[in-house]
Amino acid sequence: MKKAIIRINSKQFEVSEGQELKVDRLDEKPDVSVLFYSEDQEVLIGKPELKNVTVTFKVLEDKKDKKIMVKRFKAKSRYHKVRGHRQPISLVKIDKIIRKGEKANGA
Repeated sequence: MKKAIIRINSKQFEVSEGQELKVDRLDEKPDVSVLFYSEDQEVLIGKPELKNVTVTFKVLEDKKDKKIMVKRFKAKSRYHKVRGHRQPISLVKIDKIIRKGEKANGA
């Protein structure tokens, strides 16, 4: 099973083929790099990134995450504020993890 650690816009994620994950909203050209790759007993570690491994993914949808409540208060002064926030996210599906020189269909 192929696994990789990728960096998308300064956050790192451990991914495998077919996995779906939530990331911060992606722009037209996201900054993606592969930091680590493993398949069965083979392990490659980038210094700082791997040039011969690529991860292809597809953006399924852009939406907002669940609402979180942000509360502030000061004791003994009857001061409190409650605000909500919904983080814009992108749902991403990892299609393939391809190492250079390897056939893309997995055969």
